[in-house]
Amino acid sequence: STYYIYKNAQFNFVMYLPKDWEGLTLIEEGQSKESPLNDLLIQLDSSYSILRLRHPDLSENYQDIVLTVIQREQWNANANFATNGNFDLLPKNLFSNWDYLFVFDPHHYNNRLEKYDEVIEMIENIEVY
Repeated sequence: STYYIYKNAQFNFVMYLPKDWEGLTLIEEGQSKESPLNDLLIQLDSSYSILRLRHPDLSENYQDIVLTVIQREQWNANANFATNGNFDLLPKNLFSNWDYLFVFDPHHYNNRLEKYDEVIEMIENIEVY
């Protein structure tokens, strides 16, 4: 009862969030040209996208939960080429399901924002269904 269960049917994942996240806003974004990982991400999946879950407070001081979404089929087909076989260059894979990989792009995170530690803990506990 102290948690809010966020279920994303489009991408098939569930997050257990603190109750104060109930009523969050889901923002689907295009590619992040400002990210240092953008070139690599485009090579992995030219149509990658970003999901941003924003706390209902909508404060600029709150860290969003930001997931970069890559199609699994594209990742599998392009990972070797995109990294020249150096798989250590691949972004951290937070979780995946049959269709998508959800990766961590540090560009979207700022440890000076409120809820940063909470957000990092939450994304480490995401479940797929």
